[in-house]
Amino acid sequence: MALLTGTTRDEWRLFGMMLRSVDDEEMLLRRLGRMVEDPHQMSSVYRQAHDDATHDALWNQVMTDRVFRIPAIRLAEAQAAHQPDATFMYLFEWPSTAFDGRLGSCHALEIPFVFDNLDGPGVTMFTGDDPPPDLADAMSEAWLAFTHRRSPDHGGLPQWPAYDTTDRATMHFDVTQRVEHDPAAGIRLAWDGSI
Repeated sequence: MALLTGTTRDEWRLFGMMLRSVDDEEMLLRRLGRMVEDPHQMSSVYRQAHDDATHDALWNQVMTDRVFRIPAIRLAEAQAAHQPDATFMYLFEWPSTAFDGRLGSCHALEIPFVFDNLDGPGVTMFTGDDPPPDLADAMSEAWLAFTHRRSPDHGGLPQWPAYDTTDRATMHFDVTQRVEHDPAAGIRLAWDGSI
């Protein structure tokens, strides 16, 4: 079976807005210690990747990766072994302007773009005003192409290679689209064996 999978850049922010924020390093390490063997090492990896982030922003990124991005990568790794020409990965990065931008590129934000229904009732409450229609065109065309041809490639995108464990090609969706190979590799490697 062909697979098109991925996440948004800031999945956990939607949930983080409803939870107690992480106020200091001690609290961050305590929370990390509940899920990884070496919380100091994991904190260091995230600090290197996000050096100017607040403790709460770092925690949101940890949870984005732990709950969404790393499992999506593991799924793509497993599926690529069976469908090497029909496994594709994406990362949605366009940030919502709703709630003064606090959602970022949160959980499920890509859905109105995939279905190209930015003018649907209530959508701007989630996306904010003036979401980019070109991004919706690019994404919906990719999903339609994938449905019809088992490949999301189409003329409005850069070439989108299949995902494999060597190159780890990932299409980034934002105002412009680009392919990156093995994005956030250091963080991915830090999670190896930890989930």
